[in-house]
Amino acid sequence: MGVQMLDRLMQQLPRLTLTAQDTGIALRELRVALNMLDLLAYTRRATPAAQVLLRQVIDEVSGYFKHCRKAGERLPAPRGLLMAMDRARRSLTAQEMGDNPARLHLLPALSGLRLALLPGVEIVTVGGELTEQLPHNIDGAPL
Repeated sequence: MGVQMLDRLMQQLPRLTLTAQDTGIALRELRVALNMLDLLAYTRRATPAAQVLLRQVIDEVSGYFKHCRKAGERLPAPRGLLMAMDRARRSLTAQEMGDNPARLHLLPALSGLRLALLPGVEIVTVGGELTEQLPHNIDGAPL
């Protein structure tokens, strides 16, 4: 599933670049999806207490995107979701999980999910003016 999502996005990014649309939102949504796939894959390997908290995070992320779809726009992440992620992260301590290798996958997935759900910086142009776009693969760094 993750490979298919990445493949589809890589097919769409060049098209979005040509139309001068912002690709940041698509990349943010992809990060959410890939981190969710990691959570789904490794949750069952966590301790029972951590599994409950991780499932709560998964359910709350699902509910968040349902609310976004209903509103027709991306909403700020609810405080309850962010708190659920913090509780799940605290349940993955070395004392709780021991040498469990799932911990090394779940912690970055939770951190990545939190970062992807935080609001990003969006550029707003005044009066609909288009700013000059840099050529493809040039980021403004001196050559």
